[in-house]
Parts: sequence; C-alpha cells; structure tokens
Amino acid sequence: RTGVESAADRVRRGAELYAQSRYLDAHRELESLGPYSTWSALEGRVLASRITRQLGAPRLSDALVWTTHRRHPQDHDARFQHAILLLRRRGPLPTLRWLRAHPPPSEAAAELRADFLAVEANCLTWLRDFEEASDRCERARRLAPEDPWVLVEQAFLEGQRDRPEAALELARAALALRPSYRPALLSLAHQLTDLRRPEEAVALLDASASQSYTVHHYRAELWLQLGDPARAEAAAHEALEAAPLVELAVERGLRALRAEAFYRARRYRRARRELEGIERPFERRFREALARLGDGASPPRIELQVPYVRQDHVTCAPASLTSLAAYYGRAVDHDAVAEEICYAGTSSSRERRWATENGFVARELGPNGPAFMAE
Repeated sequence: RTGVESAADRVRRGAELYAQSRYLDAHRELESLGPYSTWSALEGRVLASRITRQLGAPRLSDALVWTTHRRHPQDHDARFQHAILLLRRRGPLPTLRWLRAHPPPSEAAAELRADFLAVEANCLTWLRDFEEASDRCERARRLAPEDPWVLVEQAFLEGQRDRPEAALELARAALALRPSYRPALLSLAHQLTDLRRPEEAVALLDASASQSYTVHHYRAELWLQLGDPARAEAAAHEALEAAPLVELAVERGLRALRAEAFYRARRYRRARRELEGIERPFERRFREALARLGDGASPPRIELQVPYVRQDHVTCAPASLTSLAAYYGRAVDHDAVAEEICYAGTSSSRERRWATENGFVARELGPNGPAFMAE
C-alpha cells in the first residue's frame, strides 16, 4: 500500500457493497476505474457484468457476461453468469443441457455449487418437473444454508406449484437472512401481491430504502394499482435516478410509466412531455390523444372494480370466469370451475358453455376496432 487504494482493493470494496444491494454506492466506489466495458481483469469483469444490469444497462451486462466467459471458460463465476445468460436468452431446456454438460467441479466453493443447483432448479421449475426441482433446492440448501438466493429460487418453485403461502414464507426467510437483498425483497413483494396484499407489498418496498431501479419500478406499478399516481410518479423518478447507466429501452419503459402516472393525475401536458421521442406505436398514439386534452380535464374513463383471482397453471379461463362471476355477485369456486372445464387449458367452447349454463350471456367479438368500441 502506497496511500493510494489499488484497483483490486476498489473492486473488492465494490463487490462487498454489491452483495449488500448498495448498487449506487458500489458504482461511486468503482467509477474512477473507468468504463466497465474496458475492464480486463477477470474478477473485475465478473463484478462489472453484475452491477451494470442493476444500474440500468442489461445489454452491456449481457455483453460482459458473454465475453468474460469466452475469455475465461473455466472460471466458475464466469460459467455461473453464463448459465444465467443462457436461461434469460435461450430458455430452460438449452440451459439445463448446458449445466449438465458443465457441472462445477467438486473442489468449487460450496456456495457456488449451491448456486449452480439453484439455476438447475429454476430450469426444472419452468419445465414443471417439480420433484426434481425440489431435490435440487434441498441439495443446494444443504450446501449453503445461509444463501438467500437458494430460498428465493425455492420460493419461485413453490409459487409455480400453486402454493403461494409456502412461497411467501420462503421469501420471508430469504429476506431474514439478508435484509437488504434485492432478489428476496422483490420475491416477497411479488408473493404478497399474488396473495392480494399489495398494500403490504408497497409498504415493504417503501421502507427498504433500496438502491435498485427495479425495486422502484415495481413500487411505481403498485402505487398505480392502488390509485396513487403522485406516489407512482415519485417512485418512477427514483427508478430513473437509480439507473445512472440507463439504456434506451429501460429509459423508455420508465418514462412511459411516469407518463401513465401523470395521465392518471390529469397532468396531460407533463405526460405528453415524458413521451416525446418515443416513437413506438402505442406511445405515439397516446401522445396524440394527450395533445387533445387540457390539464385537469376529465375524459370519459370507465374502470370496473373486477376482483382479482389468482390463476393456477393453465387456469386463466376459470380464473377469469370466477372473477367476472364475483363482480356480478356470484360466489364461484375457482378450483371447481377449473375441474369442470379445464384439461391442459380451456377450449373456447367449454368456456362459453360454462357461462351460459350458469346464467350468463356469452357473446363473441370480432377482432376489429368498431366491434370493440360498439360493445
């Protein structure tokens, strides 16, 4: 040590901050080392591939993962990040095949081997092989009982098995292991929302003082759902501030979210400004419609209070029918409807027959604008 902290020291300190989900603090610690894309040392590139995603640059992150793995194909951390990239880009089956062809060696750290098992469990969950997925989760927990990410993956498994209460408890346990851990925080918020407890979910996220733009993005969505556009806009603004490396696609998504919040607050000119420069068809038409409104005007808007019913696997039609029945004051059991009309999904004919046999009028709409407007 010469009184000037070395690059390796800064990377280690940045990794510690990243592990605490303090992404902006880690970025401030690391930004003097130059653009992340220019880093050459293996340890630094692995960290750069992780932190850039959390700072709003998923494409840069993916590029760093890909090139780091190509340069260091035998490094365990680089291989793990490559597995995550494969899952994100190519899906569970190719990833599962790759994992089985490239297992971590027995001398790898227990926590890393647990992480590989957790990724395998995620792939198996997507493929709905729940018994094998559960086996991988249990093996991972034996290897790394203090690793919250394994619990997050197990919570995902239980959610896909239509066991929301079990998923909720696993997410709570993951957050208890590391209270600031972003994946556990989001997992718990999603489980609460899934159980129709959005007020608890947004209170959890508001209290987190998170440095993650994805957490603030979800806060904004929840506040919109709860009918508070001012808080939604503030959360979307915080999301942008938490993404100093924001890429165009991420920025457009956050600006569109802010525009919706301003629209709900009847601040139409401000909403239109948020959409300037976004030339995707929906945003362009939205911007044109906003130009015809004056601030504070109340355009025709009908929002029906149709209750939410959580669907199970391939039971979207029974869940929709149960929700509509509840709106019209009819108590219907979602599982009973699914048992009656579902078989690996629901055909339109069975859905219509259930509706007519239970006192509803079923009408089909043609796929054209005038028909939808007329209805």
